[in-house]
Amino acid sequence: MSVAAPRAAVPVPVGAAARSVGRLPRSAGLDTARAGRADLKVPARGQDRVWAMNNPNELTVRIGSLERTLPTVRAGNLGRVPLVEFIGDSAFTNAAAQEMVALIPPQTEVLLTVVTNALPLTHELSDRSGLPYVCARKKRRTYMQSPLIQEVPSMTLGVTETLWLDGPHAERLRGRQVAIVQDVVASGGTAQALARLVERAGGTVTGYLAAFRQGNPPMPVTALQDLPRSL
Repeated sequence: MSVAAPRAAVPVPVGAAARSVGRLPRSAGLDTARAGRADLKVPARGQDRVWAMNNPNELTVRIGSLERTLPTVRAGNLGRVPLVEFIGDSAFTNAAAQEMVALIPPQTEVLLTVVTNALPLTHELSDRSGLPYVCARKKRRTYMQSPLIQEVPSMTLGVTETLWLDGPHAERLRGRQVAIVQDVVASGGTAQALARLVERAGGTVTGYLAAFRQGNPPMPVTALQDLPRSL
């Protein structure tokens, strides 16, 4: 995915520049979002809030006081979906990581992620939590030693991907409690493939964490926000 130039962080007052579309119940663990469809309502953390959806080509999310406007792109057979990019946007990455630290299951000993977009997010989570992390690749590297190979059908992109976990990295998961970290979980295909790598390496999955969740993945995912499945 190409990296869009990050927009400056802007504190947004509740309901600012918004057309009222109705109130939603309080929902823990989620933050504010508003999108380009008047019928799309997203729950917020801490109190009832109101959102307006005016532009079908953009969706604005807020983590704490940090706001980002996400472009929407066509992905496989899902139509238009919000494009989340942490690479090249350290402020957005740090804001998400700061909120996600509290979501890590207490028994977790290692974090597992996959390149590319979730990597800086997991790095910041590791830095804040003190937990080590391991990263699976989407291509084989010449230096890999006896890698574990796992196929994953990506329903979001409409293509099949292959994950590669270097043998020495797989050893770091053996006998450990592992939390899987992603930027966005939609169909859950990548999360399932990562869980399979943990099992094959001899570890145990403690939970699935994501900055954003789209739709209803087949596993329980703890996320900061829910995003629309498609627009």
